[in-house]
This record gives sequence, structure tokens and C-alpha cells, in this order.
Amino acid sequence: MANDEPPVYMRGDTVVYRASSLGGCVRMLALARQGYDAIRPGGEIAKVFEAGHKAEQEVWAKGIVRGSAQEYVELPISETIKVAGHLDCWEQMENGSRIYEIKSQSEAEWRPIRESPFWQRYKFQLGVYMCATGMPLTVVRVKRSKEGGIEDEAREEFAEPPVTAGEIRQRVFQVEMLARRDLSDVKCEKVEFPCPYFYTHVDIDREVDDREAVDDPAAVVLARQYKNARLVAEIANSRVAASRATLLEYMGDRKRLELSDRTLLTRYKVGEKHVEYDRGEYWALRVTTKKGDGGTGGEGGEASGDSV
Repeated sequence: MANDEPPVYMRGDTVVYRASSLGGCVRMLALARQGYDAIRPGGEIAKVFEAGHKAEQEVWAKGIVRGSAQEYVELPISETIKVAGHLDCWEQMENGSRIYEIKSQSEAEWRPIRESPFWQRYKFQLGVYMCATGMPLTVVRVKRSKEGGIEDEAREEFAEPPVTAGEIRQRVFQVEMLARRDLSDVKCEKVEFPCPYFYTHVDIDREVDDREAVDDPAAVVLARQYKNARLVAEIANSRVAASRATLLEYMGDRKRLELSDRTLLTRYKVGEKHVEYDRGEYWALRVTTKKGDGGTGGEGGEASGDSV
């Protein structure tokens, strides 16, 4: 997985969450899920990233870790969603294998990994790697100089994942549900620096004193109706999306099912199409009710129904 991939991206029909990003701000992840363009960091922060990259290269050059680098691993979440990443090191040994994650820290950051200000991100990343491989993991911490060299090193062993597979799935589903909303009025979960979607930030609590005051009861009613309708729509859309995903997973490879109450399920693929934007193909689901014997309706005796 290339370092310039966004936190969440599509690979064919599959939604891929980057393991290194899963512990980040959920609003940031939801924006990535919605397809917003990520802005790569520049300036001083880019120099910090480059220093960390040089420190990791020196770890290999000095033989601090041995094995194969950047082995791809993935943790399936559902039929169409996975969390994936690349292991810094995978060492094959006579008595088993072990995986390693290299973390470089400045002198000011030098502390145990669980005390790092980035632990929220790290614990999900380590959890994905360990749940995906079923292996213990060693975190190799190195203290880097300003030039990117190594001044000190420490190792921390993880026999059990810092987060469970269930917690990882729960976080993915949290983002999936949030990504179905308009995020303009959603606050950031926490400060992300640098946030690749900083251009979407708005201070929704800021007092605005330049609005024109008007007395229009009809507009008040319309505004309230709009707010209520949006709330109902969000709830309905969430239920539709959750039900659709569960039904598709239940059907598996089966294209047509008839349930005991004469409800008909039909799964079919909608092909790619370009309509001012590129749309990838996806599986659609139609839920209809079977007509009684002799009745007329849709194809095959089905009553008309909406596809979702």
C-alpha cells in the first residue's frame, strides 16, 4: 500500500481502510470514505516524516531487525470492507515467526509506546497487524536525531493485541455510518495534525453577528420542517444501509431467494457507468412481495419494489 494512499480508498469493489489511519479522527476517516481529496503535508512536517523514514532505513542498515520488509496483511471486516497495511518487518525463525513495527521518536517524544500522544493511532495499527496474522508483535522504538540518525533504541513486546478484532470492526462500522451523513456540522473527534482535510474545517460554534434579522413565520416553519426531515432521512438512510448490507451478506453468492412470507430477494450487479463522474459497479438489491397465484405484477409475478 503506497504511502500516498488516502486513509480510506477503493480497490475495485472493496473499501480499504489503512491500518495506520484507523485510529485517527473519525470525521477525517468519514471524509476520506466520502471521497474528499486528501492534501499531502508540506513544510516542516514533511521534514519530520523524512527524518522518520531515514531512521527506519538505518534500523535495517544496522541489523536491528532482520527479515522481510513491507509484507502486506489485511483483516476482513465484511464481504466488501477490509483493513490493510504493510508490516515493517516479518522475521521467520526456527521456533516460529514474529512481526515488528518500527516507530521513530524525537528526543522530546522518547517514552514507552503506550504513553505516546499517537497511541490511539498506534494501538489500532498494531491490533490490525496482530489480528490479521495471529502473531505476537515487537515494537522497536528508536530515538532519532534531527538528521534522521539513531541515538537510542528500545523494544516493547505485545503478546496480545492492544485492541480486539471486535473493537476494530466497531470502529470501521462507526465510520461507515458517519460517512452516510452530511459532515458540515460534525465536529472533529480530536485534533489531527496535519489533517489531510483541513480545508473542510469550520468553527460551527463561532458566533456570527452579520446576519440579517427577519420576522417571517412561514420561513420559521419551513426551516423546522427541513431540520426534522433531515433527521428522519438520516435515520431512514442508516436503517436502509444497515439492512441492505446485512441482507447482501446473508445472500452470499445466491442471486434470488424467496422468504417464508413470500418476500422475494434479488441480488444483481449494476455495471460501471460515467455520468459526469465515474461510478464503479456494485451489487444492487431488490426486495419485493410475491403476488398471489394468478396475480399480475412485475417480472415473474413480483409486485413492483424499489431497488436499494
